[in-house]
This record gives sequence, structure tokens and C-alpha cells, in this order.
Amino acid sequence: MRPVLVEALTFARRLARRRVVLVTLGLDAAAVAWLAVAAPVSAVRAAATAAQGLGILTALVLASGCVADDRAAGRLLLEATHPAPRSAWVLGRWLAVVAGAAGITVTATVLIVLAGPGPGRLGSFGLGLAAAVVHLGAFAALAVALSVGAGPTEQVLALLALLTAGLVPPEAVVGMLGAPWLEPAARAAWTVLPTPWALDRVQAWAAGAEGAHPALVVALLAQGPLARAAGALAMERAELGARRL
Repeated sequence: MRPVLVEALTFARRLARRRVVLVTLGLDAAAVAWLAVAAPVSAVRAAATAAQGLGILTALVLASGCVADDRAAGRLLLEATHPAPRSAWVLGRWLAVVAGAAGITVTATVLIVLAGPGPGRLGSFGLGLAAAVVHLGAFAALAVALSVGAGPTEQVLALLALLTAGLVPPEAVVGMLGAPWLEPAARAAWTVLPTPWALDRVQAWAAGAEGAHPALVVALLAQGPLARAAGALAMERAELGARRL
């Protein structure tokens, strides 16, 4: 566990020196202040959605090029100066990203909810917030895994495409395409990927607004570990490729 924490702290210090990260955190603080003081929201789910949006934006900025920048700079071969397992290297970057983004999500959710409608039933509120953090962890894991094989621009575009498409219910996407036979595949894709639609269904279940979605919960819990494992495996292969060069 210690190599992972060392990698996380090292990467967190790098992030703290990036101007875009500081600007993003400033925008997060301004948005929370606006929603908590100037324009409080009237519903818990609206408050949670706004806070989750800030968390996803933060994760997107923190994870941008998190591995690709090192690959482009030729820093994948680091046995002499940076002797850490590649799995710890990837996991440390994920931990730094998800810690920063989850901190924003939790803090923003609590402040916006307390300033507006109040948390309501604490059990439902806690479950919804936990689902948001797990979803954010899965999104950050996917971002790190993509960064192993793609450049920062491609990584961000792929994640933005996922977020944009994932806001739309799968049945609506199928309707727009005029291909109803694609609905099972679309629903499966929206389930196994960290889409906003899937998180909303899980949170609606926690709030008692919809029926049970156990498959979405299982998929949400599995997404993060699977993406982290895929990223570590891809990292090992990228390192082997760098050695051959």
C-alpha cells in the first residue's frame, strides 16, 4: 500500500502546480458559493446533480494526460529512479484524482443541500452520496486507463462523449437512431460504463422515486476495479514497448 500512497502524493503535488487545476478549483468554489448563498436549489436531487457535475468536471481536469504526459516525455522506464510497480503507479494516479474530485463532490453536495432543501432522510441521502462517490471512482479509473493508451486530447474527448451520450436514456438514443433492435445493446452499454443515466437510476432507487436497479448497482461497484486492472495491464504493455525501443 505504501508505494500507492507515495505515487498518489507525488502526483497530487504535480497537480497542485498546474494552473488549470487551480482555476478549476476556484470555479468549483465560486459555483458552490453561488448555489449555497445567491441561488439555493429547492430539491435534494437537483443539489446532488449540481455537485456531481462539479466533481466530474474536476476529475476530468485532474485526470487529463495523467499517464499520457509521462509517456510522451519518455518517463515510462523509471526502474533506477522510480522503482515502483506499474500497478501502484496507475493506482496512485487514480487515488490522487478520485480523492480530489470526491472531496469536491462531497463538500459541494453537503453545502448546497444544507443551504437549500436540507438532506431529508439521512439514510437515502447517504446512499445517494455514496453512489456518487463510487461513480466518480469508476469515472476516474476509466480516465486513467484511457490515458495509458491515448493522448490528453483524445482522452478528454472520449470522456466528454461518454458524459454527453450517457445523459440521455438508452431508449431515447435508440429512438433517435430509429433502430429499436439496438435497445438491449444500448442499455447494456449504459450499464457497464459510468454514465450519468445509470447513477441517476441508482440514486432514484435510494430516494424511493423508482424501483430497484440491482444490476446497475453491481455494475457500478465493478466498474472501478475493472478499469484500474485494465489500466495496470495496459501500463505493463506500454512499458514493455518502451523497453524494446
